[in-house]
Amino acid sequence: CTHKSKFEYDLAAASTRQADFSFQVSREWYEDQEFLENALDRYEKFLTIIKHHPKEFTSPAIDVDLVWHTHMSMSDQYKSDCLALLGRIVYHDDTDQDRAEGSKL
Repeated sequence: CTHKSKFEYDLAAASTRQADFSFQVSREWYEDQEFLENALDRYEKFLTIIKHHPKEFTSPAIDVDLVWHTHMSMSDQYKSDCLALLGRIVYHDDTDQDRAEGSKL
């Protein structure tokens, strides 16, 4: 990208990652209520894992990541919920894309 952004964060790269993510969560089963309720249950379990293993790298499945993105979009509620459930705010870092053998992902 040759655009000189005023933002320190690489919004162009983040937008590309979000486009890939949007494609993945546009499948027909994401409109199924039972599927989404299961994703919410799995998200709550994911937060429990984070609570009990705060120093471990955790990466959720795509359905859980959708719930996480949705939760984060309500920033005040997300902050309040994180502080109440975990005692801290969990930041979402989607910059690690290395899926090679032996990588974190």
